[in-house]
Amino acid sequence: MSFLIACLLSLRTASARGVNWYVSEGQVANNAALVHSHGASLTGAYLCCGFGHVGADGAWTGINRTTALSQMAPFSNLSSLWYVVGVHNESIAAANWAPGVAAAAALAAQLPGLTGFIVDYEPITNYTDAHAAAYADFLRALCAALGVSAMHCGMDIADWTILGPHYWPHYVDAGVRRFTSMTPTYDATNVTNDRAFVQQALALLPPGSFEAGLGSVLTDAPSCPMQFGWSASTLPPFVAWMKSEDVGSLAVWRCDIDKAYPQPDPTAPFFMDALAAFLR
Repeated sequence: MSFLIACLLSLRTASARGVNWYVSEGQVANNAALVHSHGASLTGAYLCCGFGHVGADGAWTGINRTTALSQMAPFSNLSSLWYVVGVHNESIAAANWAPGVAAAAALAAQLPGLTGFIVDYEPITNYTDAHAAAYADFLRALCAALGVSAMHCGMDIADWTILGPHYWPHYVDAGVRRFTSMTPTYDATNVTNDRAFVQQALALLPPGSFEAGLGSVLTDAPSCPMQFGWSASTLPPFVAWMKSEDVGSLAVWRCDIDKAYPQPDPTAPFFMDALAAFLR
């Protein structure tokens, strides 16, 4: 009986793993091809980055429902689907974001199949607890507004500014459900540092909430606008190690997200294989 329970728990853990791809939401045909051709290497998507944002005046500006639904269509059969949203630092400072939060949540409620929002806020000044607390107030309101429609909020984290580990308790208290990392895990510059960051995130963030970000690599690696440096010798062992550490989810930032990526998908096969191995 104990063996059977262990097997069931193992299966439940495996099924809970995820790989979400940050994709250019306007490339609908290419995104559909990605899902069709590489279903073993992804379970969800982060549609980036023109859905909308809360401006300096606290108002929401973004696309309409019809456009959003068309962009979501290629991912309708995946287990998670998020839109990436932004907020202006002046709105955070002024705490005038309530109208924008309400408008964003109202639009989300009209999008069946949407899991929630990932907030991409990358301030470059004022690295203080007061700033983090003000950002957390925004996140708390957004999480609550999305929760009315059974949706979730997430955020990008890193090892710098108010996105770093010292400030994470503010955001945990705000009800954030998904913490997806940018630097340092995006690149292979210092894998030892990447591992240390992953371990810190697993220790400090709620179980199941941390997602390790990875920057992708193309078959023709030098042609990509962003260089993350992963290779067939460095990425598979890093991904396997994260799997052994019970990291539940990975997030892929396309190195070619800012240009019209073609078909067939130009991502390096070793990169796709490492993701598929993580999900198996």
